[in-house]
Amino acid sequence: MNVFNSTTWLNVAMIVALGVVLFMGATTYINTIEVERAADFIVDAYSIREATRHVVISANEMETGQRGFLLTGDETFLKPYHDAEARADDEVERLHDLVGDLPDQASRVDALERLLTELEAELKLAIELKSTEDSLDQSLRNERQVMDGIRENVREILSYEEEAITRREDESRARLVNSQRFLLLGNGVAVVLLLTSMMVARSHRLSRDRAEKQLRIDQAELASVIDSARDGIIAINHDLTIRLINPSAAKSMGTSSEEAQGRSFLDWVPPHQRAIVATGMQEFSQRNDAAQAVQGGSCVRSDGTEFPYQGTLAKSSAGGDNFMTLIFRDLSETRAREEKIREQREILNQVRDTIIVCDMQDIITFWSAGAEASYGIPQEDAIGRKFDEVMTIRHAEENDIWKIGRQELLEKGVFTTQIAERNRQGKQVQVEHRRSLIRDEGGAPFAQLIIQFDVTDRVAEEERLRRSQRLQSIGTLAGGIAHDLNNVLTPIMMSARLIKRSKDNVNRLAETIDAAAQRGSQMIQKLLAFAGGQHPERKQVSIRDIIQEAAGILEHTLPKSIEVHVALNDGLSLVSGDATELSQVLMNLAINSRDAMPSGGRLTLAADNIAVRSENMSGDKSLSPGDYVRVTVADTGSGIPPEILDRIFDPFFTTKEQGRGTGLGLATTLGIVRSHGGDIQVVSREGEGTTFQIFLPVAIASPVPAETPSDVEVPLGHGESILVVDDESLMLETAEIILTNSNYHVTTAQNGTDAIELCRAAQQPFDLVVVDMMMPGINGQETAKGIRAVFPKIPVIASSGLWRPENVPREELEMDQFLAKPYTDEQLLRIVRETLDRSKPIS
Repeated sequence: MNVFNSTTWLNVAMIVALGVVLFMGATTYINTIEVERAADFIVDAYSIREATRHVVISANEMETGQRGFLLTGDETFLKPYHDAEARADDEVERLHDLVGDLPDQASRVDALERLLTELEAELKLAIELKSTEDSLDQSLRNERQVMDGIRENVREILSYEEEAITRREDESRARLVNSQRFLLLGNGVAVVLLLTSMMVARSHRLSRDRAEKQLRIDQAELASVIDSARDGIIAINHDLTIRLINPSAAKSMGTSSEEAQGRSFLDWVPPHQRAIVATGMQEFSQRNDAAQAVQGGSCVRSDGTEFPYQGTLAKSSAGGDNFMTLIFRDLSETRAREEKIREQREILNQVRDTIIVCDMQDIITFWSAGAEASYGIPQEDAIGRKFDEVMTIRHAEENDIWKIGRQELLEKGVFTTQIAERNRQGKQVQVEHRRSLIRDEGGAPFAQLIIQFDVTDRVAEEERLRRSQRLQSIGTLAGGIAHDLNNVLTPIMMSARLIKRSKDNVNRLAETIDAAAQRGSQMIQKLLAFAGGQHPERKQVSIRDIIQEAAGILEHTLPKSIEVHVALNDGLSLVSGDATELSQVLMNLAINSRDAMPSGGRLTLAADNIAVRSENMSGDKSLSPGDYVRVTVADTGSGIPPEILDRIFDPFFTTKEQGRGTGLGLATTLGIVRSHGGDIQVVSREGEGTTFQIFLPVAIASPVPAETPSDVEVPLGHGESILVVDDESLMLETAEIILTNSNYHVTTAQNGTDAIELCRAAQQPFDLVVVDMMMPGINGQETAKGIRAVFPKIPVIASSGLWRPENVPREELEMDQFLAKPYTDEQLLRIVRETLDRSKPIS
C-alpha cells in the first residue's frame, strides 16, 4: 500500500509536477508573449519618437536651406531644402504606419502632417517672393507660426509615447516578477535568463541600428554642407597632404576632388612661396592656437595661373586623428571687379562735368572730381552723406530742385531741368541738371545718377541766334512799321501847326496829338521788345491779344494779294510765357507762309482750347497730358516736300536762295515753343498748303491785379527839390514845366558831369534825382553812382527809351524806380510822388 501510495503519490506528484510544469510553462509562455508585445510596443514607441524627431529635424533643415537661399540668393541651398522636404514626407508616412492602431496618436500625426504641408507651402512662397523681390515679412511670420504649431504637436506626440512607454514598462516589470516566482519553482531562471538575453540583444540591435542610421545621416549632412559651401574647404594632414577637398576648392584650384586627394597641398602653392607656406603651416600645427587668419595668400591653378585668396586655417580632429582645415575664398573675381570699378571711377573723374551717384535713400556713393571742382566740396566730405545735406552747404536752390524732381524721377525714370547758379568764381552760369534711375537686373531702382553740364555758352548762343532771327524779321516788317509811323506822325505834325496858327479847337487837336503819340509809343515798345531790347519775365499772357496784334502788323506788311483771316474761339485760356517771344513765333511762321504764296493766297491765324489726354495722343507723344491752347497758322501755299518735312526744324537748314534767309526761323520757333513747355505739329501737302499747330500749356489761374483808373487826381508836390538830368533839351524843358507846375523846385543838367558838380556845390541835398540812362560821356548808371557818392541816401529814378534794368545785375543797379520813355506827365508825377513818399523816414 505504501508502494501504491508512493506510486500514487509519485504519479500524483509527477502529474502535479507535470501539471505544475505545464502550468508554469503555460504561464511562462503567456508572460513571454506579453513581454514580447510590451517590448514591441516599446520599440514602436521609440520608433515613433525617433520618426517624430526626424520630422522636426527635417523641418528645421528645410527652414535652414530656405534661409540660406533667402540670405545669399544661391540656389545650391535649395538642394538640402528639397532633400529635407522628401525626408519629412517619408517620416510622416512612417508615423502613419506606426500609429495605425493608436487613434489618439493617429489624429496627432494627421495634425502634424497638415502643419508640415502648411510649412512647406510657406517656405515655397518665401522662395518665390525672394525671386520676385517682394516683401518676405508676412511669409516669415507665417513660417514661424507653423513651426511653433509643429513643435507643439511633436511635444504632444512625444509626451503620449513617454507615458505609454512608462506604462508598458511597469506592466512588463510586473509580469517579469510573476514569471520569476513561477520559474523559481522550476526552470524559471533559465527562461528568465533567455528572455532577458533576448530583450537585451533586441534592445542592443535596435540601438545599434539607430546609431548607425544617425551616423549615416550626420555624415550625409556634413558632406552636403561641405559640398554646397561657396568657400573652398581643404582638410590637410600634418604632412601637408590633402585628405579632403570640397568642389568649390577644387574648382578654384583647377582640379577635381579625386585628383587632389592624397597629393601635397604645396603642389598648388607658387614655387617661390612653398618653403614659407610649409614652415608656417608646420609651426601652426605645433602651436596652441586653434585658428589663424590667412591674408595675402596665393595659389596656382592646374593651368599655371595664380589667384589671390584669403581665409582661415584651423585645427580639427576626427576619430582621434588630428589635421588642419583651410577655409578660403577665391579673390580673383573680387579683385577684377574692384579694378574695373576703380578704372570706371578714374574715367568719370576725368570728365569736367559734375557726376554724382546716390542710393535710393539719397546717400551719396560717388562724387566725381568734376563735382568737387564745381562745388568746392572734397569727396571725403560728400560721400556717405545725404545729397540735400551736402547741397545745403552752398546751393540751397539746387536742393529745392532735388526735392521737386524726385516725384517725376520715380514716375518717369528721368528728370531734366535747367537752373541758374553761381560758380566758385562768383560768376552766374546756366546748368543743365539731369537725373536718371539706375536699375538692377530685376528692374528695381537701386541708385540715382546725377549729371550736370555748364550750358551757359549754349544758352547764350541760342539767345544770339534768336536775336539774329528777330533782326531778319524786323527787316521784313520795316515797310509795315514805316507805314504805321507815318500815319502816327502825320496827325501830330498837322495838329501842332494848326495850334500855332489858330487857337480854335485846341483841346480836340491836343487830344489828337496825345492819341497819336500814345500809339507811336506802343509801336516803338513792341518793336524794341521784338528786337530783343527787352526781356520781360514770364507771366500770364493772352493768346487772343498776341494774335490780334500780329494780324494788325501783318495786314500792313504782307502783300495785298495775301488775305489774313483770324479765327479765335471764345473763352480762350491764358498761357504762361513771354509775349514777345510768342509774337516772334507767329511772325516767323507768317513770313514762311508769305514766301510759300508768291502769287497770293490765304493766311489763317486761329486759336482754341484743347485737352490732351494719354488715350488720344499720337505721334511721338512729346506732349504731356493736360490742358493746352492750340494756335494754328495755316496757308494755302506750295506746301513742303515730304523728303524735307523732317528737316525743317534743323538749325541753318533752308530751301531759300542765298541771301534770302539763314534757316534759323523754324529752329528758333521750335526752341521758343518748347521753352514754354509746348510743342509744334506740322501737316503739309505739296500744292495744298501747310498747317502749323502750336500747343501751349494753359497757365495756372492767379488773381489779375486791378488797373489804376485813369481819372484819378494827379498827386502834387510839397516844395521838394528835384534834379533832372537828360541830354535832350526838349525833355529837360518839358519835365521842368510839368514838375514846377506841380509844386516842385526843379534843377536841370544836360550831362552827368554837370549833375555831379551841382550836387557837390549844393548847400542842401536834393530830395530826388531823375536821370536818363543813355547819355554821351558819363552814362546814367555812372552819373547815379557819382551823385550817391555825394548824397548816399538820395532816391534815384532811372529813365530810358531803350535801356532796361533787367539787362544789369541787380547788385549793380543804382536806382530805386524805373520810368520807360516815352511817358506822360501823369506817369512822371505819379512815380516821383511814390518814390518821395517811399523814401521818407518813418516818424
